[in-house]
Amino acid sequence: MEKALVTGGAGFIGSNIVHQLVDRGIDVVVLDSLYLGSESNLEDVRDEIEFIQGSVTDREKVEEAVEGCDTVFHQAARSSSPMHKDEPVEGAKVNIEGFINTVEAARNAEVEKIVYASTSSMYGSVEPPHSENQEVTPTNLYTASKMSRELYAKVYSQSTKIHFTGLRYFSVYGPREKAKGDYANVITQFMWKMMEDKKPVIWGDGTQSRDFTYVKDIARANIKAAEIREETNGEYYNIGTGTDTSFNDLMDILNKVLDKNIEPEYIEHPRDNPVMTTKAHLERTKEELGWEPRVRLEE
Repeated sequence: MEKALVTGGAGFIGSNIVHQLVDRGIDVVVLDSLYLGSESNLEDVRDEIEFIQGSVTDREKVEEAVEGCDTVFHQAARSSSPMHKDEPVEGAKVNIEGFINTVEAARNAEVEKIVYASTSSMYGSVEPPHSENQEVTPTNLYTASKMSRELYAKVYSQSTKIHFTGLRYFSVYGPREKAKGDYANVITQFMWKMMEDKKPVIWGDGTQSRDFTYVKDIARANIKAAEIREETNGEYYNIGTGTDTSFNDLMDILNKVLDKNIEPEYIEHPRDNPVMTTKAHLERTKEELGWEPRVRLEE
């Protein structure tokens, strides 16, 4: 890998990938509409990258950005269920049409590898731990759009010279998430509240749990996936920790880290059948990608 395009590279996960690529001496091009991203996420590497403001729905912008690149990290997305519920057409344009635009531009530019973001949300209420061979059914427009990416990638991996690897992220948290605002991870939202001495709101009794994964581990997984070609072509992998933490335990951890003693506000869960647990099964990821998490939530 000599030159990489990071779509959504000014966003939360994308900017963390950019920083790790720069640290490795890789030439980096960032394409971002700044809908969920911010140039402030890139200010300390701004002189070392090429930044293009534009959307993946703009084919000409994508073609401009990918020129001369051998690798693409496709992170651009409308990245939560509420976004797709509020704006379903725009959600599909960005997540599906934007993906196809990126792949077609990459094919014309003779890109060798595309690593793209998928999501653990498609597991829904499937019994944990969640493994890649479990049958999944999209339960909302967001997960449908991400599954579409996986299906398109599978077909493209068989019909083009590009190697594709998808990564199903589990509950990502960490630095550079401010621009996501109300769409930020629950950890970040809880921290923002607690730093103002306000009570975070928990739906239900707080026993629901998530596999919280540090964003720098996520970025490292992307780069690891980019380094592997034939063996992972057309496949997708869980990127998590294999450990789930309840929201109640999360509150205890945050109180300790922030030196606070704040009790959350519990309210009735607005959904009839909420997802209670997400937990990644990582055996395949460790064996085929050679990746495993390094950062524990308590750290």
